[in-house]
Amino acid sequence: MLQRPQVDLVDDLHWLGKQLAVLKRLYKSYELIIARILGRQRLLRDEARYRRDNHSYVNVLNELDFHESMYSMSRSVTVPAEHRYDMTAGVRLSSAAVGRFERLSDRIQLYCLSEIETCLTEKDSLTFMVDDFFC
Repeated sequence: MLQRPQVDLVDDLHWLGKQLAVLKRLYKSYELIIARILGRQRLLRDEARYRRDNHSYVNVLNELDFHESMYSMSRSVTVPAEHRYDMTAGVRLSSAAVGRFERLSDRIQLYCLSEIETCLTEKDSLTFMVDDFFC
């Protein structure tokens, strides 16, 4: 006689998928924070360069949105309008600190987000395989 299959592993896979989705959102938020920090640093650097070169502050504020959007496009992380920050204040970081933030962003993308995406894809394929096998 046929027995009902044990599919407890599917529940475990769904639980793992939920945990991976939480991790993915967490690392995405880290990536957004780093993008905001780096965007701010570029704006402050450009502002300092502009002040040094022209001794004027008139056109800097007009260019800040352009620089922020260019940085966001280059990092493929867009900062929503409600999360933008006051463009006139900030503390410049050393170039070594900026480099560390850039490497951290790259590592989050390379090691965390891509690995989580791979695991989620594998989880989905295992879930479909079990569903197809027992259905």
